[in-house]
Amino acid sequence: MRWRSWLDALVLEFRSALRRLAKNPAFAVVACSSLALGIGANTAAFGGLYAVLLRPLPVRDPQTLALVSTKYAGPGTQHSMPYPAYTYPARPPTRSRGSKGSGGTPGDYSRN
Repeated sequence: MRWRSWLDALVLEFRSALRRLAKNPAFAVVACSSLALGIGANTAAFGGLYAVLLRPLPVRDPQTLALVSTKYAGPGTQHSMPYPAYTYPARPPTRSRGSKGSGGTPGDYSRN
């Protein structure tokens, strides 16, 4: 019977809280709005955190992924590498028919 007395006390506390909130409706609105805003903000923040950091990557072997980047003249700055520059060492660009010269300027990764 011990749980029965605990449940009765909980019901009495709940009724008392409702009576206090009914006596001061402005406080009730502010309290409920604050709770709703806090719960919504936490849901949005952790939803974004999950989407960016915690969700598993949609690839077969995520531990084998690598970042390919280049270093530019700035001290310690890194920039992402465009895809044509990444594939350039594997397949150098070809010259089109009738062109003369070295085949392009630095940074020209077009496929002819």
